[in-house]
Amino acid sequence: KVRPGYETNFVAVRMAEALLAEEASMWQSVERLNEGRDWFLGEMSALGLRTAPSGGNFLLIHLGTPANTVTASLTEHGILVRDLASYGFPEAIRLTLGTPDQNTRFLEQIHAILEDGQ
Repeated sequence: KVRPGYETNFVAVRMAEALLAEEASMWQSVERLNEGRDWFLGEMSALGLRTAPSGGNFLLIHLGTPANTVTASLTEHGILVRDLASYGFPEAIRLTLGTPDQNTRFLEQIHAILEDGQ
């Protein structure tokens, strides 16, 4: 038997069906995500950080410094991101966008880390 690497479970399928049944609500969520991501990308640019193009709720952020030290510092502050060194990007992280408050908290913390020269 062959099984997909990222198999969708029953609950996820049912949630997708419910979301598709509420199409207007779905498009409102997509619009909020797009607006939030655009704002966040502007903030990243203001900090001098580059991001890979994204159409989703996650970003690949080029830090310009080893990601493992930044990741460790963020983790100490309760912010979890993925270090992408094992994917060939030693100075990049993957961030899943959250609520506006969570995104602001990340921005404040990454700014402080970069100011400290980590």
